[in-house]
Amino acid sequence: MADVQCGKFELIRQNPQLIIRRDQNQTGNLTFRARLIPAPSDQWTTVFHEYQATECGLGNLAVARIEGDVIEFEVSEAGSQAAAEVIRRCVDRTNPEAAKRQAARQKQHEAQQKQVDEEWRRLQDKFRDGL
Repeated sequence: MADVQCGKFELIRQNPQLIIRRDQNQTGNLTFRARLIPAPSDQWTTVFHEYQATECGLGNLAVARIEGDVIEFEVSEAGSQAAAEVIRRCVDRTNPEAAKRQAARQKQHEAQQKQVDEEWRRLQDKFRDGL
């Protein structure tokens, strides 16, 4: 499994319904988006969400959405840099764990296939001369 890399987050939108007074230094939530290369698998995304949940449990409120090869999050202006760092940390932590899980799934699949093959050989030997 190739490591997924997160591109640069670009500002794509400001939620106009959340705009408060600029003199209070609050401008509402901003939406940022980046490309994931290559596009992550469903298994990779599951691991990413596990790490993201762990970060949320620690008080880091960055919640990203992944669709295809796009990762997106919405956050206040003040929290934008921290949120991007948390999401990148989750991506970095996800890569080795997703690879480890993929290797374990592959190993389990190979063991199951070996059992199937051995059973098939046993049956072929048993009925080699027919009935």
